[in-house]
Amino acid sequence: MAPLRAAIVEYWLGLVRSLGTQPATGIPLIVGGKGQRLYWLVFASSNPLGVKLWNSVQNLTKQGSLFNG
Repeated sequence: MAPLRAAIVEYWLGLVRSLGTQPATGIPLIVGGKGQRLYWLVFASSNPLGVKLWNSVQNLTKQGSLFNG
């Protein structure tokens, strides 16, 4: 299943690039409180600064909370 999923993601990222946007590196898997897979988060921007900022602040090792500062 992983090769199929990777092919689908690469195809989708190609479509995103064809719109003139650049996906940032890293596609973190977002999981729920019980460890269930929810979605993969992709950041795309048509401005190189957006991608640069995202790549510098993303935390791929641990998902933070929106409500706990």
